Amino acid sequence: MIEYLKFKIAEQTTFEPSMTSCEHPKIWQLIDTSAIGGIERHIEMLASGLRMAGYNCEVVLYDNHGKNPWFEQLEAAQIPFRVLKGSPQDLHKTIKSERPDLIHTHGYKAGILGRAVARLAGTPVVSTFHSGERGKFPVSLYQYLDEKSAFLAPAIAVSKPIRARLPAGSELMHNFVTMPANAADVTKSNSRIGFVGRMSHEKGPDHFCALAKALKDKPGFERTSWHAYGDGPMLTKLKASSSQDVTFHGLKTDMAPIWPTLDLLVMPSRAEGMPLAVLEALSHGIPVVASNLGALPDVIDHGKTGFLFKPVDREKAAQHITEWALMSTTDKTAMFTECRATIRENFIFKTRLKKLLRIYKKSGFKAAA
Repeated sequence: MIEYLKFKIAEQTTFEPSMTSCEHPKIWQLIDTSAIGGIERHIEMLASGLRMAGYNCEVVLYDNHGKNPWFEQLEAAQIPFRVLKGSPQDLHKTIKSERPDLIHTHGYKAGILGRAVARLAGTPVVSTFHSGERGKFPVSLYQYLDEKSAFLAPAIAVSKPIRARLPAGSELMHNFVTMPANAADVTKSNSRIGFVGRMSHEKGPDHFCALAKALKDKPGFERTSWHAYGDGPMLTKLKASSSQDVTFHGLKTDMAPIWPTLDLLVMPSRAEGMPLAVLEALSHGIPVVASNLGALPDVIDHGKTGFLFKPVDREKAAQHITEWALMSTTDKTAMFTECRATIRENFIFKTRLKKLLRIYKKSGFKAAA
């Protein structure tokens, strides 16, 4: 199959921009999704940034999976979106009809099909690889095919371990966030420690619950409460076993009002790419205690914006959480300031735009100006 695609794509060596390229270059962010999570939030911010930069950016969903809470957020952000019929034929037909100047794919399904169909339709295409963990079969097979077919387009990896699995020449580009106007208050007498993410094995919510149970009665945690935000296959079991230690809030499609209420984020993941929750926490001045894997060591400056520990090392994680809990207000304020500065200087869209457009240009995109 891959050899066939190489042969067919060899026939299509040039790209023709649409008639409107010079005025409003049209970019699609292509994904197949039925929910909202870190990737969807990344696409939303990416689309918003490109539209602010003068590009006609639209979110395109490959298939209709029914009602999706993401649609409300896209509408609120004034980002246009459309839902296709879930077939390569419909994707090809829509590309030929709408003639986007560039298609940027996200996720394995949109990546595998989007790259092949876009290239056969003569449309420049770029793919971002977000997932740091391997799913169970058959998802693991799709992820393997996604990576093996990455040669069809310039590839962007959100972490170094992901880039190592991709073809030579793939680009490393971390995610980014928008700096919030409001931020956490480090002078609060009560502390709230949070977990934000999918309630699934690779994210380690069970580790978070175990840490809450072990630390809640220790010195320094008398005024501390533990809060988990997210949904997933482990939620029911964790609520049954840890409701005395952790308050479970379920999935929150809008975390903006939640972040200022948190004081520390704990991310005890078993596998990770570039979690958007970490960037959002830091942008609010919230330090992060996290597993040392994926792109996390590229973001968290140990001792300054948070703490890193070896994955599954609960003892070390507990030690770092305690170290934070016993900090003086002065030290916490310094950490708050450093967290915000890290994001402002390195992880906002403005710092990514030039590199992103250079990658777009590699794909044949004519309007990367």
